[in-house]
Amino acid sequence: MKSQTRALIVYLLVFVLFSTAFMGPFRYFSEVVTKAAAAVTGLLPIGSGWSAVLQAVLRSLILTLLLLFGRNRQSHYLAAICALVGMLYHLVIAVFTRTIYPVSLSIAIGLALALLFLLLRSRRPSLWLADGFILAVSVSLLYDGVLGPLFNLVKLRADTFSPLFILPEQSLINRLGGHLGLPVLVWSLLIAVLALLPVILWSRGRQKG
Repeated sequence: MKSQTRALIVYLLVFVLFSTAFMGPFRYFSEVVTKAAAAVTGLLPIGSGWSAVLQAVLRSLILTLLLLFGRNRQSHYLAAICALVGMLYHLVIAVFTRTIYPVSLSIAIGLALALLFLLLRSRRPSLWLADGFILAVSVSLLYDGVLGPLFNLVKLRADTFSPLFILPEQSLINRLGGHLGLPVLVWSLLIAVLALLPVILWSRGRQKG
């Protein structure tokens, strides 16, 4: 199967099921990317609005780099790498808070599957799993900056489609309304471009499977 076809199928699944327990490992990896971008911008002497813009750009850049890595022959290792990063970050949080979270089991299952798939002769399962981690970064941007304004535009409550499409309480878009004199919908459109353009441009030409 062509990589762009695989990406489209995975993207639709991750987008629709993003808030459910099934997407726990992928959603958590996207949170790690979000935290990393926030940590970088936190080191810079810039205001909240510019910090939010830079975070969105950094997340889009990480998404692009992950997609480009998919063109490498070693891309079947990407799922295991992403799962391991999520697990290590989660362990650090769990140790410091001395708490076992509901998502802990799904993260462990995600890592176990990624490692198991490395033992298989076929690279296809690893490529599908890797796309879940990669595209969750794009989907998280949509949840963070597009769905909220979209729901408001069509006058829907945030929990209308619960347990699907559960919007984050602290959305990136909340810090951008009125920044540089631009309305929320304009910033939402920019975030949509940052989330979708890398997928459109770079999902093709990767390893088939």
